[in-house]
Amino acid sequence: MAVAVLAILAGTMAPLALKAIDQRRAEATRKSLKLAFEALFGARDHRLGNMRADFGFTPSRSYGRLDIMVQKPMQVPRYGRNEGASFFWGYNGPYWHGRLQDGAPADAWGNPIALDFDRNAQTVQLRSTGGRLRTGAADLKYPPVPVPLASLNACVIVAISGTGQNLRGTIQVRYPGAFGDRLVETALYTIEDRPEQSSVFWVPAGGMEVVGRPGQGAGWAGFQIPLDLRPGETREVRVQL
Repeated sequence: MAVAVLAILAGTMAPLALKAIDQRRAEATRKSLKLAFEALFGARDHRLGNMRADFGFTPSRSYGRLDIMVQKPMQVPRYGRNEGASFFWGYNGPYWHGRLQDGAPADAWGNPIALDFDRNAQTVQLRSTGGRLRTGAADLKYPPVPVPLASLNACVIVAISGTGQNLRGTIQVRYPGAFGDRLVETALYTIEDRPEQSSVFWVPAGGMEVVGRPGQGAGWAGFQIPLDLRPGETREVRVQL
């Protein structure tokens, strides 16, 4: 009788114990998904080194595989100053220090974390299949809904003012590009007819610099202003020529 009772109790407790284990794994996976997302795209509430800011990471280049967060890609140059610019760029990884499966970031069940990138909608989301494969539950995702890449950008407002003559030139916001390409956002300006002119740039958050280049024969020397912005952050830069 005693053995039978113990067998019944064990059979009753085993599913509860497995459920508790899966609940702990789900909670650990939710935290891992958040950390992986911030390692890819940055954090809104604090400054954090991330792939998109570090060397212009674009999700389409590593769709479905996140081993790039752990293993240095051969195409990415050594971490350092971007062609003499004021900000740093390159591979400053590894960005992921959690569990691995086949060399890629994994959830608490040991399944690789997937990156869902919608090329048409330009949205991103991280997904874990571990719970579905183990218990039949829905996939765990972070963020809960896909996030537009544009919302992860930073906004730079450059206001140029001056009273001199021949104040022509260009404003550039330079930042690291994907796999060695330096991407540049540019605006032309002249303030001969207006005392002040502003330009707005939406660029990937992280290290960047605002560069003012004088036009031919212009009466000023130019400038370089380094910035470090979080996703969603707006910064105004005012320059008196």
